[in-house]
Amino acid sequence: MKPFVLLIGLCFLMVAAKAQKPAEPGYIVKISGDTLRGMLRVGNGDELAKQISFRDTVSGRDFTVYTPEQVVSFGFANGYQYRVIRFKDDRPKEGSVQRAVYGKLLVTGEDDLYSFSEDGILYFLARKGGNFLLIYDDDLRTMPYVKGNFRNELNFFASNCETAGKAVEQTGYSEAGVMAFFEQLDACLNPNLPVRSYYHPVKGQSGFFTYIGEIGYGTRSQFTLEAYWRRSWPQVDPHLSVNIGLRFASLVKRAQDTVGVWHDMNFQIRSVPVTVQYNLVWGPVQAFAYAGFSLATVNINTDLPEFPKDVYYHSYALALVMGAGVQVKVTRRLFARAEWRTEYMSQFPTAGVAVILP
Repeated sequence: MKPFVLLIGLCFLMVAAKAQKPAEPGYIVKISGDTLRGMLRVGNGDELAKQISFRDTVSGRDFTVYTPEQVVSFGFANGYQYRVIRFKDDRPKEGSVQRAVYGKLLVTGEDDLYSFSEDGILYFLARKGGNFLLIYDDDLRTMPYVKGNFRNELNFFASNCETAGKAVEQTGYSEAGVMAFFEQLDACLNPNLPVRSYYHPVKGQSGFFTYIGEIGYGTRSQFTLEAYWRRSWPQVDPHLSVNIGLRFASLVKRAQDTVGVWHDMNFQIRSVPVTVQYNLVWGPVQAFAYAGFSLATVNINTDLPEFPKDVYYHSYALALVMGAGVQVKVTRRLFARAEWRTEYMSQFPTAGVAVILP
């Protein structure tokens, strides 16, 4: 029961930590044009695209949540600035819709550039004249049956600039990559208009992940329980994350003794893994792969007369971790998940449910 106690304890600690969101000095600009200074809640990219929580330190009141219909812009003391961007979203199958989000300012010049995230997916909004165009990844599908427009839109913006046009294929889908493209583009389109970059040091986002799964067929079975603290850097690559956690796996296999009699062997593997995960496909259906290392120990229960001992038996040792799988979004935080993993030994594929907190 010890692995269960540790994992449950970790779950409570992570949830409690997520409940206490930090705040930083900043300002908001209301629809009326009034500018108020105080403290802003630090949220993840998804939250800041929809709303901002502000507290006036002079009045001492609690935090008030504002939406794009109430506050037109806000900014943190660290330099991040957000403005309400209204644009036409052509992705829905039912037809285009008008939307408004808080976009993070990245570049100003002849064509301005903003970014925002939704369901953990990075998007860009670029101004062409008086309109904002939505740009999303064309290498991966961000919505069911909808392929991105990234390369097409960059070619459209660079239609009057040969130098920028040559850079389209080499531009990576990240804030740093797209910012560099628009800085070059703006300098080309209007050399007399100053180009300003609003780059700031990359800030990571922390989240929490837990998974329970199992499989059984014939005399073979596996039960898995794991919980991780997850760190990601959406500005660098929204598909990449580093995970540190606890894991328990119980595998039942069969082995033959020297006289040909089969015996059950129960491997109970406890580990502290550190992995790097990459989501190959992002959206309602997400394929992923990961690799890393772990401190692992194994307890073997069997009536097999003799079995080989190793450095993991009742002692922690370093193990290679590799795995892959797929998860399907059921609700905003709940996923159906299936994965295969090798850690100490090649394990059985398991299927179960995962809860992911941003």
